[in-house]
Amino acid sequence: LETDCDFLILAEDDVKLQKPFPKYLEMNIKELPEDWHVFSPFCPVDQFFKYRPDLHDFNNHSVLCKAYQDHHLLCYVVSRLGAEELVKRAESQTLCDPVDWFIFYQSDLLNMYTVKPREDHFVTALPMGTTINHTQRSHIAGPIGSRADLPLISHFQRWHTARNNG
Repeated sequence: LETDCDFLILAEDDVKLQKPFPKYLEMNIKELPEDWHVFSPFCPVDQFFKYRPDLHDFNNHSVLCKAYQDHHLLCYVVSRLGAEELVKRAESQTLCDPVDWFIFYQSDLLNMYTVKPREDHFVTALPMGTTINHTQRSHIAGPIGSRADLPLISHFQRWHTARNNG
């Protein structure tokens, strides 16, 4: 936020960007609405079933849609507006969810976009080890950065409660 950049591209260490990716990303960012917060040019195949045209499509766009995945921030872009909003939210509460949950489980509160289901978006994950779904877990004494004066909010729980009650 201390630069004059319009957006920030973040990528995990296991991302593989194919040669057409920069042009593809530039083209997609130009197609996003002015008030976008987060854009994910990648969605894992195991999340494709969550896409619903009636819920996620906007402006009859052929490639982009509102975010439907709930995890996997292999590569994502945060607009200046999105960064301001995410920082404001992070500073006003104690975070207890993984970062991808913190972001994707606010898709009802933030303007988040991704790509429609298809196999190739010029972004792939390299086959590396992961800590997801390990059977042995280590106890964490409390949420990272916890402060007694801030509310403890799990956006995972809030999002699922809202969906089940609405």
